[in-house]
Amino acid sequence: MVRGYDFTTVISEEKEFLFVKSEYKQLRIKLADVLYFEGLKYYMKIVLKDNTKPILALMSLKSLEEELPGIHFMRVHRSFIVSLKYIEVVERSQIIINKQLITVSEQYKPRFLDYINDNSLNP
Repeated sequence: MVRGYDFTTVISEEKEFLFVKSEYKQLRIKLADVLYFEGLKYYMKIVLKDNTKPILALMSLKSLEEELPGIHFMRVHRSFIVSLKYIEVVERSQIIINKQLITVSEQYKPRFLDYINDNSLNP
């Protein structure tokens, strides 16, 4: 332990925001406001709950996925990471978040269905 510094506190603290590069600026994104992240060819689209215009950021979904708290976000498709708290409807292989239809791909479906089953009142 470094004098005056408790590493366990840092590890247990949850990330509340990220800085992402967008249009030559570093923008602070509050994770609680994120509906979903969509991977584009060289960019990532960040859709926020109170923002009509999505943010385009220079970052890959793979590197983002490593930074996100796993209990709040889940990758459901090669191109999508969603905020679990904003899922409104689950129907077969699709979910709806803020009127946006997002497909859950076969690769990510087992983990997603486990999450749904663990948080469902229906047997």
